[in-house]
Amino acid sequence: MARFVRVKEVAKYTQLKERTIRSYVLRNIIPHIKVNGSLVFDLDVIDTWMRDNSKALPEVTEQEVSDENR
Repeated sequence: MARFVRVKEVAKYTQLKERTIRSYVLRNIIPHIKVNGSLVFDLDVIDTWMRDNSKALPEVTEQEVSDENR
């Protein structure tokens, strides 16, 4: 089920400033919908966008974990 929020809520959800969210909207960086002139964000789509645009943490091997615990 879609969860729709406004700029303030998506800023809090993503831990970005409202100003950054609005800048991303103007540059079409963040997925958004305009409903009667108001910006709306689907949190399910935002989750996917964040996952697709995040840099993956390097994988740690078991050997590295073992070495760190010595």
